[in-house]
Amino acid sequence: MIDVNDCDFIQLFLLRYALDKPNDIVNLERDILDLQYFPERLQDSYLAEWKAYIKPELIALQRRDEHHNLANIMVNLEQGDNPHFNRLYDVIKTADKVNNSDAVTVMTTPFKSFVNQLLKI
Repeated sequence: MIDVNDCDFIQLFLLRYALDKPNDIVNLERDILDLQYFPERLQDSYLAEWKAYIKPELIALQRRDEHHNLANIMVNLEQGDNPHFNRLYDVIKTADKVNNSDAVTVMTTPFKSFVNQLLKI
């Protein structure tokens, strides 16, 4: 079984996308598209959310002996034949570049500073 704690953000996204359910409570596409405006969410919350989502799904697949289906889906995604996946994957790669760039700084608005101060109380 895959240990999600050893996965990088790309592997986690592949798994999360492959395991996504239609009409799920979390809109994965909306979350990914939000990274265009809030790239810090990738590291701050999404990776932990994805791990929490993936773990029980992997256990359920293993119990039903359907983990081979996941492997096939992952191979297809990695081959780049899915335009929807590719578009979201590009957003994730860009967010990671922004987060790891020395030339980019986060601009904090006065409102965000105020909320951060409230959270420290």
